[in-house]
Amino acid sequence: QFTRNLVAGIPKNQEKAYDSEVHIRRLLHHFSSHFQLHDEEALPVARMLVQALSNIVTSNGRLVSHLWSQYMDLSDEQNILIRLLESPDERLCVSLMVLILNCTYGSPERALMLSSTPTGRRLLIALLDRIALSSEDESGQAFEMGYQVFSQMFDLRLSRELWYALPHPDEVVAPHQTTFLKILDSYLQQSPELSLQNYLFLPEYFLRLVLYARESLRQSLPPSSSAAESSPLLMNPDARLPKVSEALVLVSQCLIYLTLSEHLTETRVILPVLQSATAPAGDGLAELLVDLLRLLEAFLPRIPLGQATGQIGFAYLKRDLVRVLGLICEENKSLQDRIRSCGGIEAVMNLCVIDDRNPYLREHALFTLHHLLKNNPQNQAVVAELEPMGVWDENGVLRDKPGAVRR
Repeated sequence: QFTRNLVAGIPKNQEKAYDSEVHIRRLLHHFSSHFQLHDEEALPVARMLVQALSNIVTSNGRLVSHLWSQYMDLSDEQNILIRLLESPDERLCVSLMVLILNCTYGSPERALMLSSTPTGRRLLIALLDRIALSSEDESGQAFEMGYQVFSQMFDLRLSRELWYALPHPDEVVAPHQTTFLKILDSYLQQSPELSLQNYLFLPEYFLRLVLYARESLRQSLPPSSSAAESSPLLMNPDARLPKVSEALVLVSQCLIYLTLSEHLTETRVILPVLQSATAPAGDGLAELLVDLLRLLEAFLPRIPLGQATGQIGFAYLKRDLVRVLGLICEENKSLQDRIRSCGGIEAVMNLCVIDDRNPYLREHALFTLHHLLKNNPQNQAVVAELEPMGVWDENGVLRDKPGAVRR
């Protein structure tokens, strides 16, 4: 404690105390064993050692660069940063995240080591996994400090490098990727200035998720399933689909914010990529979204106002997908025509309902329908030819239209 207080912000004292770094590291290696991490009496000592180490190098460019480079070259067994992140003690993890923040703050070179070195990539995943443990309580210090670590690296325009540093397993989405997307989603909504080029990995991943979800639903639903069936019997239920759905919502929200931000500038970066995105089999993103929305109507029937939501893990999915569809077709007649050709107008009209699982679904579907019809006589004619068999009352309940005949 005395050393921690003596070196804070005093370069001369930091230089002298840095000679003791090897001893502090050796002690922290001892206190980062599984037994010590769960020993209540040992935790205060571990916290004090981490805080002392942080104060020794903070704001001292030479020392912090030496320390960080050295730690990025340690094996997992010797790396106290990775070992200490396994601690269940939130205060210890907060102290460790402060050290990581101080080592990477304002330095693209040091921050890039988290993506360019094997140890850095393992530390990156360990950090995301630890943040995930605190993500349920976003008011907690560990979550807030973890967010600060990543937000300053996003400020350094390293989001793309960090994303590609995350291992992409056989499964389409891993837990640490979901945590990364949650942090990025929060960051984008709080950042007034964005470098759009750094987020081009999002349309690519969005297309991958859409393709996976569509294929999964095709295999899960029986051929005769329709939106009229309230509980279709699943043939091959996919346990990964809820997590894919969660990732789809997060990526959708990021893309929505980015494309809306582009309206404030002369530059169009994300939107053209979305509009031209094509699957390996040749299907365009617009057609894929329409097909996915149609399948989701059968898989996730509308929940009237006030009823239980049932399926867990699919909240906001249809709402955000129809928002993306509306954004990519706005003032783009070619895409409007393609959506009409694949039955997209009818699919969007079917979403003009109240659904407790998708708040404001009806409003966003109507907005997308507006984009599809604006300055497009052919699309307007399709809507004019549709004879409604019923009308929605103020509670979102379908009532038969007087005189209409159901076919």
